[in-house]
Amino acid sequence: MRRLVPLLIGLALTLGACDQPAADQPGEAEDFSPYGRWRIVSVNGAEAVGSAGMDAVPAVTFAPSSYGGSSGCNSFGGTGVWDGTHWYGDWPVATEMACTDVADQESSLMAVLASGPRIEALGTGGAVVESAVGRLVLARMEAPGSERLEERPPLMAGSRWTIRGVDGQAMTPETHTLAFDAEVWRVESSCGVSEGRWEQVDNVLTLTVERAPDACAEEPAHLTLAAMARGAARLAVGGNGELVLGGNGRWLLGWALEDDFAATEAAMEGEWVVRRVDDKPVADSPDTPRLTLAANTFQLFDGCNRTEGLVLARRGQLFTAGSGLSTLVACTPDADRARIAGIVGGQPRIAQDDAGFMVLVDRSGELTLERIGPAGAFSAEARPSTTLKPGMVIDILPLGRLTLTSARRFVFETDCARIEGDWRARQPARFSSEPPRAKAKACDTGDQSAPVQANRLLNGDLHTLIDANGERVLMVNDREARVGRLIR
Repeated sequence: MRRLVPLLIGLALTLGACDQPAADQPGEAEDFSPYGRWRIVSVNGAEAVGSAGMDAVPAVTFAPSSYGGSSGCNSFGGTGVWDGTHWYGDWPVATEMACTDVADQESSLMAVLASGPRIEALGTGGAVVESAVGRLVLARMEAPGSERLEERPPLMAGSRWTIRGVDGQAMTPETHTLAFDAEVWRVESSCGVSEGRWEQVDNVLTLTVERAPDACAEEPAHLTLAAMARGAARLAVGGNGELVLGGNGRWLLGWALEDDFAATEAAMEGEWVVRRVDDKPVADSPDTPRLTLAANTFQLFDGCNRTEGLVLARRGQLFTAGSGLSTLVACTPDADRARIAGIVGGQPRIAQDDAGFMVLVDRSGELTLERIGPAGAFSAEARPSTTLKPGMVIDILPLGRLTLTSARRFVFETDCARIEGDWRARQPARFSSEPPRAKAKACDTGDQSAPVQANRLLNGDLHTLIDANGERVLMVNDREARVGRLIR
């Protein structure tokens, strides 16, 4: 299978040479990782301190796709990724308290963390973070929790990005773009287009270069992608669509490009025949699997049975919710049919291959589909509703129950917690929820608990579809999809 194998601002600091005590010399550490929480011991040779009168210890925490901490005054955080030797981070977002006594310390440590520094273990069990703009010495405070190490970045297939920073140099976002088709990556700027092949395994991209115009030989974005192609590149994507891509001593920052919602749906509408399952060709026959997309609904014939349901395309991803109805022909079990149904129902990425076929990609594999005609009679069936209304009650499985109490307010309840907030009826609907309030002492409100997951869902824009029978509800925001059951 092919696919599954704020701007950075460089702060130039003049650093004086200083003797390092033996305890601060980089040491050998097998399988060293910066993940976890560290106290910042020194910044450019000076002791790191908290601002006067504040209980703020200078510290930083590294995680697989983010970093953050305290400068001794302000809290900061950003997107970043570790490649085994260097930390590649976006310029962090920070609170804005004015602590003049640690202002230089604050700007220096943030500059180092966002400059693609090398991180090495120290013989004391600490670490040193160093780049051309400065040096931090760290002491371990807390090892990472295992759950933080399980984070997985999104699949890049079908994604498009505007490039806003390369190797610490700000770029003009409107003139530099990076795109990942099903098989080909492509960077485009005013000098031309460079492109090549790519593969992704978790947060590792393997790139090759197949075309690089001479006119782009000195252009930073093209040079950086070419350098990454000489080794593995690591990626991280933030919650607001921030991209960090780094490797081989180079790094790139981007923002996700918004897709044209109406144009994406129009391009996908029609009848599609499955040509490949992963790398296995599918022969033409009366039972060749087909996928029909029209009017926010889908119908899938997997070669034996037919299923249908709701479908919505958002930011290069296909979200589906089956109606629960299916034909029940007793066919011999078949692995390809199971793979087809699993990928269509697995929130796949939408990409295009070299032949112009549509490719649906999830973490287990991919489907290659060829459009063979319009949706036909299927497109004339009843359209789903897109509008939530006051008085609706929706069970969002398995999280809890959402009640739209009025045109302005909503309540969401689990067995042990309650969330209230505001909402506005439009498409997409706009939700703003307050933090969960526990109704029982033993209520779990951890990061993966139902109340916290609901709080993440019910904040920001929420695209919704309600099937023609008024039963199932598909709810999609920029991070995830949930299926609900309309109670009333």
